[in-house]
Amino acid sequence: MKIDDAHFTPFYIIVIYLIALVYVFHIYIYAYVYDNATLCHKQNLAHINPCMQTIGIFFGGKSVEHDVSIVTAMQCHTSIKHVYKTKLIYITKQNEFYLLPDNFTIQDFKNFPQRARRIRHFHFKIDIALNCCHGGIGENGFLATLFSILNIPYTSASPQSAMLTMDKALTKQALSKTKIPTLPAKTFRVCPQDSILESMDYPVIVKPKSLGSSIGVQRCDDVESTRTAIMSALIYDDECIVEKCITPLVEYNCAIVRSGEDYIISEIEQPVKHDTTLSFSDKYLNAGQKGMKGQSRLLPAPIDDKLREKVEKYTLESYQTLNLKGVVRIDYLYNPDTKKLYLNEINTIPGSLAFYLFEPKGIGYVELVDIMLKDAVNTDSNDKISTFDSQILDFALHKN
Repeated sequence: MKIDDAHFTPFYIIVIYLIALVYVFHIYIYAYVYDNATLCHKQNLAHINPCMQTIGIFFGGKSVEHDVSIVTAMQCHTSIKHVYKTKLIYITKQNEFYLLPDNFTIQDFKNFPQRARRIRHFHFKIDIALNCCHGGIGENGFLATLFSILNIPYTSASPQSAMLTMDKALTKQALSKTKIPTLPAKTFRVCPQDSILESMDYPVIVKPKSLGSSIGVQRCDDVESTRTAIMSALIYDDECIVEKCITPLVEYNCAIVRSGEDYIISEIEQPVKHDTTLSFSDKYLNAGQKGMKGQSRLLPAPIDDKLREKVEKYTLESYQTLNLKGVVRIDYLYNPDTKKLYLNEINTIPGSLAFYLFEPKGIGYVELVDIMLKDAVNTDSNDKISTFDSQILDFALHKN
């Protein structure tokens, strides 16, 4: 049947109208999705999961704490993978980057690099970096520098703060401007002469200047043991420090994380040691895959309100003074006879992310990570002017 012009014109208009309607509808949907994605970013990940951000879990690296980092990262991944979209990024002891499958386990490291894919450049998207690298490039600011260059928000301290707190001597120097007490220490690049060793007030503690997890830390009661300990510490680090050993000694740890404009201070723990100092074995070898959570401890620590307030005050003040970020654990030395408390060291990426210290405060692992991720985005959303439009190039071209 032939359709005449009178009937064809309205039909044609209706078809065009429907096509235009579909087109406008697609534009509306695109604008809606784009605006909401932008809004999600501008709201600083008000709720991470709906925004479907990809979280890169970085761990390993060239560090004496390499294996500890693996335990922390795998523990973290197991706890949060059902909530967040994650990518496991393992860094070898030679600082080579590998992408691991989502179902990779600690047991799979026995056959590494099977099931792993070498990364020579980041061809996949990472929205936020969750730094689980203990020591080495993870805590000395190198990895933070990489994230900054790639414009990836990250959960650990800035390059400047990380480099400062990694160095125990520089940390003492920085805190000397505050009322937070630290033990005086001497720094050595080589083993000193016997006359210097003989002048020390024994017992003393010898420790590598930039290591953690109690590696290379020894108590010394005489010149000979101190000489041996210094030579041993210098195998691990370029410099070591020697400081007075507190006797009697009780150790306390407290963690802190920033949440928006507020700060959350964890419960205080008292680690249980099996020697005069808290050793690597005390921290990890008795814990297995539980990481720091498996360490023997008294939690909460049996301390009075006055000492508790002092620990919490020093924890907050040091976190703010050194411009730290993410979860940080601060370790303290306490002499119960003299009632003196000293800040011992600052861990910007603590074992197991110190989640076990926040649990008594009602904050679970997933919530703690959520706080860290939001803080990373809030902090790294730099609205400062970093470029300047000048006429230098136009002037140079004109001159030539």
